[in-house]
Amino acid sequence: MALEREQLDVAFIRPPFPEEGPLRTELFSSEPLAVAVPRTHRFASRKILRLSDLAQEPFIIVPRHYSFGLSDSVLAACREAGFTPRISQRAPQLSSAINFVAAGMGITVTSSCMRFQQPASIRYVPLAQPDLRAELGITYRRDNHAPTLRHFLAAALAARPLLRASAATRPPAKRRRQSGRRPPS
Repeated sequence: MALEREQLDVAFIRPPFPEEGPLRTELFSSEPLAVAVPRTHRFASRKILRLSDLAQEPFIIVPRHYSFGLSDSVLAACREAGFTPRISQRAPQLSSAINFVAAGMGITVTSSCMRFQQPASIRYVPLAQPDLRAELGITYRRDNHAPTLRHFLAAALAARPLLRASAATRPPAKRRRQSGRRPPS
């Protein structure tokens, strides 16, 4: 990892968080998960979903080598709920998975903050499992006492309550109208 090689001072990472050794992780955010479904999907009108409701659905995932942590947690939770997800598509990043959902290629389980992506074509239905969360940590070297790192950590960790409040109340972004004019050449 670049932090261990001292190529980076700090990184935002998904679990599993390092618990021993030269790195230390502070929990930055923890938010509930939601199921992204196309607006025309049979689950789009539901208020809440259980993982077991998704047993027959085609899943879109971001594979482990692209996104360690969240996909692993979701797949393990599905197995605990009594099924192995039927993976219909693998996406290189979460935004691609959201676009695949919008195209009707399947569903994905994601952090609830993603509800601001593709709001016209996707419905995000909260997941009933409160212990299954999308966590994000700030990781740094224990022996790094650089003032810039300490100031960054203090500012980032102090912003956590603002981040939670903003995520809970942020309205969907409005799309700009295209004027039809071409930019000058």
